[in-house]
Amino acid sequence: MSGTSLTGMSDFSLLDLFREEVRTHGGAFVDGLAVLNSDLTNDQNLEPLMRAAHSIKGAARIVKVEPVVLVADAMQEVLLAAMNGTLTLTPDALRILEQGMSTLTQIAVLPEERFEQWLPAQNSGIRNLLADLKTISHPSEPRPSGSGVAN
Repeated sequence: MSGTSLTGMSDFSLLDLFREEVRTHGGAFVDGLAVLNSDLTNDQNLEPLMRAAHSIKGAARIVKVEPVVLVADAMQEVLLAAMNGTLTLTPDALRILEQGMSTLTQIAVLPEERFEQWLPAQNSGIRNLLADLKTISHPSEPRPSGSGVAN
């Protein structure tokens, strides 16, 4: 393959690659939610969302951004329950999934030096988001009081 060069890739840090994963897969996720919203019964619309959440979770795990790992994992649980037929997605569930992606995007665009200050201020919101996602994927379980996000 002539004309292909990877030399520019050496200039990227792992954090830059994580951000690119969130940008790329986050966009695909939001687009997929719009498609799913137009046809909540088509299970084939779930697979691209699952792949996007999984890719973001893996990238976050590499750079050790635990809140992103937790939220992406909770989003995957919702999608998995829908894929397995144990959950029927509703517009409210899609809204919460969209809120999850919005949170992941907010985290990904933070400058490194602001992350340590930003996270404690958002801890309550992230815990609530995780609880909402857990309630969707496991509706018969009581709403969790904590999520494991560091204070």
